[in-house]
Amino acid sequence: RDYIYICDNAYSREQVIQMEQTILAKLNFRLTVPTPRSFLKRFCKAAQGDSRLLLLISYLLELSLLDYSFLKYKPSLLCAAATSLSLELTNRSTWSPTLAK
Repeated sequence: RDYIYICDNAYSREQVIQMEQTILAKLNFRLTVPTPRSFLKRFCKAAQGDSRLLLLISYLLELSLLDYSFLKYKPSLLCAAATSLSLELTNRSTWSPTLAK
């Protein structure tokens, strides 16, 4: 309804739905939402981490899935917290300027 209103009723509901289907088909239906896992490799690389650090961050992120109270946090924030904790647990520098970006 909103798209039809925005287009000043230039297109019918069926035409809008048909165009949405065409766009999704061109994208191969690859629509996803960001998850903490989406940010995992980026944060690990910025922290100059190895596979051990990657596994620890991944483990901490999986632990956050067990508690509903973590749903209120953005995925990037969860990954940043898991990265920070992992760096602390492995006695590495806690937060580099690259991670701050």
